[in-house]
Amino acid sequence: MTTSDDIEAADRAGRRRARMTSALAVIFLLQQAVFFVAPPVHLARPVDQVKVGAWVCLSVVLIAFLATGGMWR
Repeated sequence: MTTSDDIEAADRAGRRRARMTSALAVIFLLQQAVFFVAPPVHLARPVDQVKVGAWVCLSVVLIAFLATGGMWR
C-alpha cells in the first residue's frame, strides 16, 4: 500500500521532470537556431569543434532522457 508521502514524492518528481524537459527543449531549440543562423564552418577553429561537440552532447542527453522516460533523479 502506498502512503501519502510516496504519492507526494511522485508528484514532485513529475513536476520536476516536466520543468526539466521544458528547459532542455528550449535550450535545444535555441542551439538549433544558432546553427541555422551561423555561416557554414569547416571545423577549422577549435571553437567550432566545441560547438559541434556541445550539440552532440545535448542531443545525447535529450535522447537518453526520452529513452528512459525522464526517470532521472
